[in-house]
Amino acid sequence: MSAGQCSASGALDVAWCALLVTPLVVAGWRGTWELLDVHAAHFPPWESCVIGTLIHVVAGGAQEAFHALAMEGGEQRTPLGRLLLFLAMRSYTLVLHLATNVQWRGVWMLLDQHLGVVEEGGVRVAHAGVALGLFAACLGLLGGMRCLRNLNSPPFGLCADEGDPMFRFPNMFRTAMADGAARYAADVVFSVGVVGNLGVVGWRGLWLLAELLLSPCASLVLGYALVAALFLLQPTMQAVCDAPAGLRRLLAADAYMLAAVWAAVNVWRGLWTLLDRHFLPGSGPLGLWLCQGGALALLMALRCS
Repeated sequence: MSAGQCSASGALDVAWCALLVTPLVVAGWRGTWELLDVHAAHFPPWESCVIGTLIHVVAGGAQEAFHALAMEGGEQRTPLGRLLLFLAMRSYTLVLHLATNVQWRGVWMLLDQHLGVVEEGGVRVAHAGVALGLFAACLGLLGGMRCLRNLNSPPFGLCADEGDPMFRFPNMFRTAMADGAARYAADVVFSVGVVGNLGVVGWRGLWLLAELLLSPCASLVLGYALVAALFLLQPTMQAVCDAPAGLRRLLAADAYMLAAVWAAVNVWRGLWTLLDRHFLPGSGPLGLWLCQGGALALLMALRCS
């Protein structure tokens, strides 16, 4: 394939992810998150945070077993076996989707409560200095642990519903069960309970910054403009990251990753607000169920749920 064909293929891939997959992912999250808001009495912040985190810890601890079961039989699997595997994969996706929303919403609400974030009649922060310090420290910790990539999401991150990415996700210290059950369990707990929740804090901080500085429409335009610019910068960044390790490479990679996260946050905020305003407004829970169910069904049909 020529360089021109590779560039065209890459541009189409980015457009497909940014303009089709990302809005569907945001719609799925928006439907689930706001349904949890409707039933807020059953999903208080602390309990949501703990339960969502525990489900992810169990999924992380069992990922090798899940993967082995999924790969067992291979092409020789019977039609019934393929159907059962398909149903198991989709059920796993739905459970993790719900658990992730529960966990993120719990942490998000705890941050808003303790920092005095009020969104009615315009966003206000009672403890702005504390919030700024907390969010900056969180991003600094993630950068120091080389975990800024964990903040990534569509349109910059996408996994197919097949093969290794379906059940496997990397832990902080890249341990495996062969390294010892205790060590592996500790890695999973740290990756989910510390790194994962720090990611939520980072996202809340950037989302709050966007709310204070930009209108939803401006967020959407800025987000997609950054997506396009960062795509065009990929060859340059590849050359920088191929250079010998050093401070220049480290700073360039971190700056690029932070720009990508800022772009993703703004795209999500803009799309979320558009859905709130224009997708069956005033329809209540029915509209949220349609938003969630329709988006997840389409993502499953596209094999990228």
